[in-house]
Amino acid sequence: MTWDELEAEIRARAKAAPRGFAASLAERLDTDKSAVSQFLSGRRPIPREHMHLILDALGLELVLKSKKATDNNPEIPT
Repeated sequence: MTWDELEAEIRARAKAAPRGFAASLAERLDTDKSAVSQFLSGRRPIPREHMHLILDALGLELVLKSKKATDNNPEIPT
């Protein structure tokens, strides 16, 4: 997934979130609602430094996995 695709997915999920999501996210990010509206609408990029808080507010987590199926063993060798 590219960064643009990740932003698009976040925007789509935020749009589908219950009313008041942007306001509660603004409070969580300690910023004003207009800044949140700008990045959720696509007028500004989503701030990378807040990505973990935005994903958490949406009930999501970022998971990395190898493109090779053989590398996706849940046990990491020590």
